[in-house]
Amino acid sequence: MPEMCAVCDGNNLTFAFGFSTNARLKKQTEELLQQAVVEYEKTGEGQR
Repeated sequence: MPEMCAVCDGNNLTFAFGFSTNARLKKQTEELLQQAVVEYEKTGEGQR
């Protein structure tokens, strides 16, 4: 996935990647999502 982001960035492409989710994945990513929300609120810039 980081490679796809790099390709899009390198070609000045706007992008959004979607992922399906399930309860296990959601639980494993809750903390990371919260960190991204906090950083977005501080900077106003999208987080990856």
